[in-house]
Amino acid sequence: MATRLADVHQAAPTPRLAAVAQQLPPLLQQGSTRVAAWVREIIHRVDPVKYQPEPSSQLALNEIGTVRLEAARPLVFDRYTENRQRGSFVPIDNLTLAAGMVERTARPAPVLRQNGGLTRAVTPTERRQRSGHGPAVVTSSSCAVLFALQRELFERGATTAILQVLPPPALLRDLLVNGLIVLAPPASPVDLHGVVWLEAVAEGTPKESAHGVLRELERCGVLWSRDWVSPGEGI
Repeated sequence: MATRLADVHQAAPTPRLAAVAQQLPPLLQQGSTRVAAWVREIIHRVDPVKYQPEPSSQLALNEIGTVRLEAARPLVFDRYTENRQRGSFVPIDNLTLAAGMVERTARPAPVLRQNGGLTRAVTPTERRQRSGHGPAVVTSSSCAVLFALQRELFERGATTAILQVLPPPALLRDLLVNGLIVLAPPASPVDLHGVVWLEAVAEGTPKESAHGVLRELERCGVLWSRDWVSPGEGI
């Protein structure tokens, strides 16, 4: 089944999992797919004697619990009980942090307000739900293709930025964390923890080239296709 970002998984972590959750996002590997992911919540741990869930804010070595993860872009998966290959994953950060099993899709939690202010920062899931896309970098040597692509993305409500030159990696990461699709002249790809990096080649008219890029962005999961499932459908 296809799903959008926030999914609930069960994971048996190593001691680094809780620490990494507070720092840079590790990568979630599902089969051959790698994508940045965040630990949003440790829902509970499982008591090894009683086999009952109990509240916990962390998971120690070899403990088992239910963890809410959020991926940077949609994943195609099945529940582990239905398909072990497509229902399993591992969070990695140079080393394997845990072994996980997909339990179900989680609906994003509503943004609560307290004393007139937000209680938490805007998440990648919320940005994607609002804009209908995730972050990406698209380069092209053709200005006409870049402007045609910007127009097509604008018509779909996407948030883009055309740059004359790509900024240093740290600044580029800041732009992408905020959900932008960055359009720029050709440059050497930078390791951006699973963010899609495409080169738009001029084929036919600029509009035809832009449509080809849109199809590729949909295939990579950056853009939701027009007939993409809504949250909870098919689950």
